[in-house]
Amino acid sequence: LQLLDSIETDAGKKQLLTKAHDNADKLARLISELLDVSKIQSGQLVLNVQPFKLEELLLETTNAMQLVFPSHQIINQVTGTDFEIRADQPRVEQVLINLLSNAVKYSAPGSRVLVDLHSSDTEYTVSVQDFGTGISDTEKESIFDRFYRAKDVSSNVTGFGLGLYICKNIIDRHQGKIWAEPQTDGTIFYFSLPKNFVEGSC
Repeated sequence: LQLLDSIETDAGKKQLLTKAHDNADKLARLISELLDVSKIQSGQLVLNVQPFKLEELLLETTNAMQLVFPSHQIINQVTGTDFEIRADQPRVEQVLINLLSNAVKYSAPGSRVLVDLHSSDTEYTVSVQDFGTGISDTEKESIFDRFYRAKDVSSNVTGFGLGLYICKNIIDRHQGKIWAEPQTDGTIFYFSLPKNFVEGSC
């Protein structure tokens, strides 16, 4: 589809190819999410735990997402270095990408998305803040349920209601926590990960 799109010059056909490409992306994303849900439900979500620096992952991911979403200002506010952690790096990245994608999806073009990282004696806490439509206090627990979608969501916002459910299970498998805090404008999502996670201890 991408090759056809690059060589097609007719505007109408090009628009159809773009739509087909978008639909193919949505289908691939749905299949990937359903596979993850299947692994979660069967207890087969296996973690590949390795040491890495969490601040480097946040920087790389926010930079990459800024390229994907030039319509928004994705701002990495992390200061400091050597935030060493043991975790499944691709799975933590998956959580971060989902939260950043949602922040963009539910906020207006030109809005800021703020990413930060804090450290305590026993854990790291990552925050992703948007200034969009937000969620209600009554929904902040339900949004992590499978197939749940926020009530005040525009019909133009696509999704399957699986992303946050998968995120919660990934964080739970790391013995961490994930939660949302509604703000006057938008929402802050947090997830925490233990510094000394031991694979197989959960």
